[in-house]
Amino acid sequence: MYQRERDFNATVFVQGLLVDAQIGVHASEVGIFQPLSIDVELDASIVFDESLESSVDYEMVARAARALVADRHIRMVETLASELAYVCLGDSRVHRVRVTVRKLGAIEGASAGGVIVERIKAREAPVSANALTRPRVAEMLCE
Repeated sequence: MYQRERDFNATVFVQGLLVDAQIGVHASEVGIFQPLSIDVELDASIVFDESLESSVDYEMVARAARALVADRHIRMVETLASELAYVCLGDSRVHRVRVTVRKLGAIEGASAGGVIVERIKAREAPVSANALTRPRVAEMLCE
């Protein structure tokens, strides 16, 4: 009989998350919403027991991205990507994150312009456990 491993590394991802954001450095971009596509890859060490609490919840990653663009103007896609990477690394199980933010239609003749940010957690950096669980995202949505 197959013996499933409980401890393993996994890549959790969200791909092609579409959000509308007030984003851009040009005066013509202030106060208008523009479409973004966001991809997130999280490398994490997981103890799997078939419960949501033991996994990195990709829906919470999506909620965090939506919360970061809500009710504010962001000047640069780099800012959004860096902020989302920082939030994701707050989960003690996540040791690497790669965030891609595409500003759809930003460049004439191209489908998108954007940025890819990759951050690796420093071993000595203090982090909170399970930052991407429902209570943490709920806190972030209220901040």
